Amino acid sequence: MASTKPAHVAPETRNKNLLRAIIVAIGIAIIPLIYASLLTSSFSDPQGNLDNIPAAVVNLDQEASHEDTTLDLGKDLTAELLDSKERNNFTWQEYGAEEAQQALASGEVYAVLTIPADFSANAISPAGDDPKVAQLSIETNDGANMFAGTIANQLGTVLADTLAGKVSEEYLANIYAGFTTLHGELSTAADGASRLEDGTVQAGDGAQQLNVGLNQLVSGTGELASAVGRLEDGSGALATGAGSLVDGARRLDTGITTLRDGTSQAATGASELADGTQQLADAVNGISDKAAPIVDAIEYIRDHSSDLTTGSDGMVTSLDELLANWDALSDEEKQAMVEQLATDAGDLRDGVGSALEGAENADLGGLDGLKTLPDKVNQLNDGAQQLADANTQIDSGVGELADGSGQLVTGASDLADGASSLHDGTVQLREGVASLRHGTVQAHDGSGDLVDGIDELKDGSGTLAEGLDEGVESVPSYTDAESDKLSEVAASPVQFEHERMNEVPRNAEGMAPYFMSLALWVGGMAFYMMNNPLGRASGRMLSGLDALRSYLPGAIMGVAQSALLFVTMTRIVGIEVAHPVQLMLMVLLVSLTFVAINQALIALLGAPGRFAALVLIVLQLSSAGATYPVETAPGLFQALHPWLPLSHAVDAFRSLIAGGGIGVDGAVWFLLAWFVGALIVTSTAVFIKRIPELPVRIRAWNAKRAAHAKHRREQRAPEVTGAR
Repeated sequence: MASTKPAHVAPETRNKNLLRAIIVAIGIAIIPLIYASLLTSSFSDPQGNLDNIPAAVVNLDQEASHEDTTLDLGKDLTAELLDSKERNNFTWQEYGAEEAQQALASGEVYAVLTIPADFSANAISPAGDDPKVAQLSIETNDGANMFAGTIANQLGTVLADTLAGKVSEEYLANIYAGFTTLHGELSTAADGASRLEDGTVQAGDGAQQLNVGLNQLVSGTGELASAVGRLEDGSGALATGAGSLVDGARRLDTGITTLRDGTSQAATGASELADGTQQLADAVNGISDKAAPIVDAIEYIRDHSSDLTTGSDGMVTSLDELLANWDALSDEEKQAMVEQLATDAGDLRDGVGSALEGAENADLGGLDGLKTLPDKVNQLNDGAQQLADANTQIDSGVGELADGSGQLVTGASDLADGASSLHDGTVQLREGVASLRHGTVQAHDGSGDLVDGIDELKDGSGTLAEGLDEGVESVPSYTDAESDKLSEVAASPVQFEHERMNEVPRNAEGMAPYFMSLALWVGGMAFYMMNNPLGRASGRMLSGLDALRSYLPGAIMGVAQSALLFVTMTRIVGIEVAHPVQLMLMVLLVSLTFVAINQALIALLGAPGRFAALVLIVLQLSSAGATYPVETAPGLFQALHPWLPLSHAVDAFRSLIAGGGIGVDGAVWFLLAWFVGALIVTSTAVFIKRIPELPVRIRAWNAKRAAHAKHRREQRAPEVTGAR
């Protein structure tokens, strides 16, 4: 009966197995730690490492000016971006337009910010008549990284908002400055309006006073003109009467002279006529006494007739000058002339009054004694003969004296009438002149107020006009359409336009390269978890050939996986692919490469190789830059990125799905290098696996050679025997 006791296991083997189990347990236990720590570390702070992302700024902007404001926002923005040390901003470099496009297409930069030539002009345009939006544009390449475009879009929005704030600040500063200017201008206009109001009130008051004074002046002037007319008529009549009186007085003088001559001739008979002559002398003396005042008045009028005429003419002339030059004369000149007129009129009145008084005081009643003169002369009949000749001359002289006396009476009457009219006119002239003076004073006062008010009115009007003109110039006028446009521009003066080169429509296309690469790696790793990586290595072939023979089942599975993956992603998931044929071939290459790498790891290391494959995939996921650009990852992952195959697979898939050719050629050569390297490692594993069997194989090979040599000898032996 066979024994059921377990086979004896050596202590060394038991310890080795225990150590292996512990290592495996530790390795399995730390797999979650490795995955969690590496993946978390790679995504620890992408937003804080945006300053590692290269970007280009193209400044085409030109300086623009409006009134006292000058802007060169393009220059300012470029300098600010180039000098920026913020971690949440790209690393900007200034490029030319063509150079920037080439850099974006090649993946050298992730974004290109273009500042157009009219950026500053449009930014300052809301202060003018044609407001326009200042447009910024950022262009990204989804073929390089879709999420870089998303980040660039966020940065562009921030830049636009920041610049919009600056533009709005500048615009509002101009608006408020305009409001300040307008306030000052309107304040000035208000002051001018106030002064205009005050001046208007003063002008109104002065105009009212002037109107009253001018009315009185017109009335007084009318009265003065009427009085002057009457004075002129009276003066004319006075002059005529005075002239007649002078002529009569001259004729009386001639008659008296003749009478005096006749009286000399009659001197001889004077003694005989003494008594009669005495009585006649007494009567003549009475007549002389009564006529003396008249003679004096006549002599006074005769002596002063020219003065009266001259005075009246002077008054007429002065009044004519006063009326003709009224507007040109100053107030003092007007007053002086009026006072002179009053003085002349007073003098004329006094002279005429004196003449009238003398004429009125003359008692002509005493001349009645002349009626008794003939009776007394009859007593002189005895001497009449002697005095006949003289009487003839006396009669002739007395006739002439009578004629002259008649003319004198007529002239005196005319003179009295003219003097009376002159007196009345002079009184009216004085009253008119008084009214004229009073009205002139009021007109002067009112005109002074009016002048002051008009000056204030003029100054206030000018100030108001200037202030309102400047205010009108400071306040723009817009149509409804212009107002709507200005409101729209002022609300968003800077806008941001994001252009995506090789744009993908959804996140599906952006994330597909990452998930496809991961799927193909997991597929290759899973195949060799279920299959022996060297199961077809028979040992009868060279190591390389055995390695290829062992790779063949995995390659077939890789082809199947790649085909299923491509069809599923493009037909079922429905991602849009820019280059489907190239993508299908690239998926096949990646799948074959990942299968070869997983085979090589497990073939060389055995079970630890599977652990290495797990660690390698998480390193690749952390370093691939499949979501955020790898530049945002910590330095370790940035250093690993260019050396790991999954990074190149992700880059190639991304370009072929989105468009463009970033990383495609490099991925092909890099994956081929990994593929060849994996086959070499697998061949090495096959060779190493054969080392323990090498002596047996050598002996077998030697035995085989000996048997073969013996067989050949045995074949040659019959031939030799037969020949003998």
